[in-house]
Amino acid sequence: MEQFGENTIPTVAVYVDKATVTAVQAALKAHGYGSKLGKTGPNKDGVDGDYGPKTAAAVKALQAATGQAQTGQIDQGVLLSLGVSAPTSGAVTATEAASVLADATQKAHQEEALSDASDQLTAAKAKVAAATTPAAKTAAKAQLQIAQTQFNAAQPNFLLREVPGVERPVWQVGLAGLGILAVTVGTYTLLGRGHGGKSRRRRA
Repeated sequence: MEQFGENTIPTVAVYVDKATVTAVQAALKAHGYGSKLGKTGPNKDGVDGDYGPKTAAAVKALQAATGQAQTGQIDQGVLLSLGVSAPTSGAVTATEAASVLADATQKAHQEEALSDASDQLTAAKAKVAAATTPAAKTAAKAQLQIAQTQFNAAQPNFLLREVPGVERPVWQVGLAGLGILAVTVGTYTLLGRGHGGKSRRRRA
């Protein structure tokens, strides 16, 4: 343990608090790593104060360039390299920081899946509107049902009943592309994410 002022922090101090992460992101941007931070934050420059996968990737790039262990975590070496002052409190362990990053990564994957599903839903609606024959309209509506199911299933912890008129194998194949597990038990269809996200249930 090391003493900083009146606060005792772990020898391997790692920071994930918003103020420190914001300062580190701004410094990473100033040092040429801004392209790795993404387009989040009020200025769409990746400076948002959230320690997530893109910030970790930018930190790893800095660590690689400066000969440090590529952990992706904001430790004393990273702060020193960027000229950011270390806080006197708020440090966490490397394990705790890894947990924060894991949660942020899962959230990012969910948001990406939702964005992709939203694009597919928009395209399916356009096909229905553009269909000029009854057969084409019917086919487009079937695809729209699947797209709507995928969009709904991409919501965090979402449960949806089986879609009328869509065969179960087709429906489950569509969900598989989003990493959704679908299990039917009696009158219930349970949906959950393969990476361990919580599932809920609703009577069919």
